[in-house]
Amino acid sequence: MVNRPRGNEEGQAITEYVLMIAIVVTFYLTTVGFLNQFGFAQQLASPIQNSFARAYQYGKPDVYGFENGGPKDHPRITSPGNNRLFINPIKQ
Repeated sequence: MVNRPRGNEEGQAITEYVLMIAIVVTFYLTTVGFLNQFGFAQQLASPIQNSFARAYQYGKPDVYGFENGGPKDHPRITSPGNNRLFINPIKQ
């Protein structure tokens, strides 16, 4: 059997790469569209913006400060001057 060329096949690899990139980009855009539609990014970011931030700022995640709509379980003692002392009791 003789191996004969079938004609000009220049650019076949580039065409395959372009088609593969188009498939990957379409899959990525579809996935991101579904995640944005259901608010998945906001659900993932809400602990970081709320409870983790309060745990970092006040020492406990269930504490609300004066800038979060009023103090709730906010153990702060303000002394004269510009220094503050934070007391962090553990709820049991």
